[in-house]
Amino acid sequence: MQRFSPRWCFQQWLQLPQHRDEEVKARRRGVEKKLVSLLATFLTRGNFPHGQFGAASAICSGDMATQSEEDHVRSLFRAIGKFCIAEEIYFDVVTGLSGSGPAYIFLSIEAMADGGVAAGLPRDLALALASQTVLGAATMVSQTGKHPGQLKDQATSPAGITIARIRELEKCAFRGTLINVVVAAAKQI
Repeated sequence: MQRFSPRWCFQQWLQLPQHRDEEVKARRRGVEKKLVSLLATFLTRGNFPHGQFGAASAICSGDMATQSEEDHVRSLFRAIGKFCIAEEIYFDVVTGLSGSGPAYIFLSIEAMADGGVAAGLPRDLALALASQTVLGAATMVSQTGKHPGQLKDQATSPAGITIARIRELEKCAFRGTLINVVVAAAKQI
């Protein structure tokens, strides 16, 4: 990877005219992005459930970051949850997935609890069961290292209730909807 000094990037940026031409605007944005990446030591994206709730964060070290600075930033993010190292080019998708993801899961928990209420459970019991179900499933994926599809297969039995309900979710394009939401969020950023 070619290293550019902040001064060189700033000089290039100054030379690009303010212009309506898309190619010039794209070049200007590229130089601005490079300049920011050189001046900013780290790029990070966290999400809402931080601290005891366990954030899912991504970290990208800038070109000028030292090992000791990287270690310090990692220790800070380790204290609020789990983090992944990701290249800057992935950060829009990181935001669409883990940045917005808690809201998708909150909505799922609420919908599951609403289903429990609709079937006759008291609200507090339905919400407790729905939230613990999501927490337990997420913990299994995180701690076992197994693919979610493999765990789903283990949770179903031939002609059973669970596979029949998964079929209902698939009729409603559950998976496709979640995929489309993450992709749309990443493109919107």
